[in-house]
Amino acid sequence: MECKEVRKNLENYASGKIKDNNLLIAMENHINTCYICKKELSMWNDVLDSQKSLANLNANLPIEFKDRIKKRMSSLGRDPYLPLFIKQIKKINNSWSNTAGMLIFKTILAIIGIFWLVYSFMKGNIIAAAFILLSILSFSLLSIRKK
Repeated sequence: MECKEVRKNLENYASGKIKDNNLLIAMENHINTCYICKKELSMWNDVLDSQKSLANLNANLPIEFKDRIKKRMSSLGRDPYLPLFIKQIKKINNSWSNTAGMLIFKTILAIIGIFWLVYSFMKGNIIAAAFILLSILSFSLLSIRKK
């Protein structure tokens, strides 16, 4: 059995969900001889143990505490104590996430590229002008392809 096959089934192996004895034996043999897969199994065991611990913790928390956490998490965007740079990052993220924002950004880049192209051509630097023209064209093609 190869690492690729073992890794595909490693989560199920760690959680004991594999019932096929042939697959179990093949995976055990591979894990015993492969350091990388053994290490990854160890990580899966840690993840599953952490999930169990969190589930137990979550089950024992008072409902009022859970409600306070949910309320606090939902208010983070409106929190006056949130650092200024995080608020500004959120604003930038919101403004560029829409289509109009990206269209404006791409238009500005294209205009800058065209001015740079004309400037380089007028200075006699044909190689730079050709490079800029290719950059503008490839940027335009990438923008069209992503749509």
